[in-house]
Amino acid sequence: MPAHLTRTLSHTEQLRGPQEEEHKRKHPDSSVNFAEFSKKYWERWKTMSAKGKLEFEDMAKCDKTHDDRKMKNYVPRKGDKKGKKKDPNALKRPPSAFFLFCSGHLLKIKSEHPGLSIGNTAKKMGEMWSEQSAKEKRPCEQKAAKLTEKYEIRLRTVPRAKVTQERRALAGQQT
Repeated sequence: MPAHLTRTLSHTEQLRGPQEEEHKRKHPDSSVNFAEFSKKYWERWKTMSAKGKLEFEDMAKCDKTHDDRKMKNYVPRKGDKKGKKKDPNALKRPPSAFFLFCSGHLLKIKSEHPGLSIGNTAKKMGEMWSEQSAKEKRPCEQKAAKLTEKYEIRLRTVPRAKVTQERRALAGQQT
């Protein structure tokens, strides 16, 4: 739900609101410990009669119908978009020495341990990387350094104005 529209409160949240306000009035300087407060609040809810609960359930139903009416006529504000589109032509950062190592050893690990999950595979590669000596890591580190150097040169050579023009052109195509 959009941030500028309020969310419907459940019947239990309807009960909690006055209790929080009462606690703040009695203890203005103390912060609310949510865990303790929730326990007390649920105890009160459990011991409440069906008639007492009905009041809060009715309040929640009224809130729900009100929100449903609001959403029925809701038109999103201009500019309310979920995230920005990535520039497909943007330069990609070069991989680190570790990622270069992983790309070279992934198939080997998958063949040795076919049932390994993604997380465990990554863990295994991390262990393998940390077991490597500085001499064994050097080829990956040198390759990563070369790729980083090429990336930095490319960043300096691409004119900033050209990048901005390309982004504006992409933005014009999206609208």
